[in-house]
Amino acid sequence: MMACANFTAGSMAGRFVNMTKYGDATTNRTTGFLVLASPSYLNMNSGLQPDSSGQPICAPSSLVMDQYSYTSLQPEPTRCDSANISTPCKLIPPRSNFPYCDCDLNAPSRTPYTLSYTRKFSQSSYNYFCFGITVNNSTCGRSKCCNMDLFKVEWLVNDATCFRSVAGYTLRLKGGKAAPKSMSWSRYNDTALRPSQMLAVMKTNNLGLNMGNANGAELCLALQAKIPQCATLSQLCYNGASTGCRYALFERAASNGCCARNFVNGPFGAITSSRPKL
Repeated sequence: MMACANFTAGSMAGRFVNMTKYGDATTNRTTGFLVLASPSYLNMNSGLQPDSSGQPICAPSSLVMDQYSYTSLQPEPTRCDSANISTPCKLIPPRSNFPYCDCDLNAPSRTPYTLSYTRKFSQSSYNYFCFGITVNNSTCGRSKCCNMDLFKVEWLVNDATCFRSVAGYTLRLKGGKAAPKSMSWSRYNDTALRPSQMLAVMKTNNLGLNMGNANGAELCLALQAKIPQCATLSQLCYNGASTGCRYALFERAASNGCCARNFVNGPFGAITSSRPKL
């Protein structure tokens, strides 16, 4: 991605460059680079991306600023200043065996669905954290999973503190109303970790989604606010503070059906607002 600004006066360009490199009153003395890299804009703070198998790997982003000058007498631009910032990677936990069931595990790009974190709100005694579902089969190629339905999403959860801590979830199709649904839980001893570790899996089942109705749908997890150690996604998800929430998508097939693992980056933060009107 490239963004350009054209200044008619060198002094204006100089102020912008100084703000970006060093900060000023408009950024509360925070460098403009850090403001642009923050979750409010480019959200570059994680530095993690999924590899071909859906596991988080270090892939830091870079933000570069170049300043050029030119005049009517010197139409060819001359670079007169440059600066950049790179996002450091957070600590990446060891690879796990998740998902722990018999399925045809594919790369995320070989299936048509992805999740992205969208919003959070509170209602009654629950904290809701929501994810938007996007459908795109343009990168599937000839994968047999390119036209899979979306039957369930499994989430990798901290077992010791958060097992059964989520009350349920809601599913809202694009343009529709949120429908409450229940979920199921299971425990697995992950032997890929050293030492092995008991982890929980939270299952949002019976989604009833497919390529025709899933695009724009929203899935919201209802966390119980009265359980303070699991009131946010960073607390609920396994290594949520560093790698966000790991999830796996499944089709309805009875055995060895299509699945893909991926993760949603944070930061998710704590609840600060009430339920918005839909």
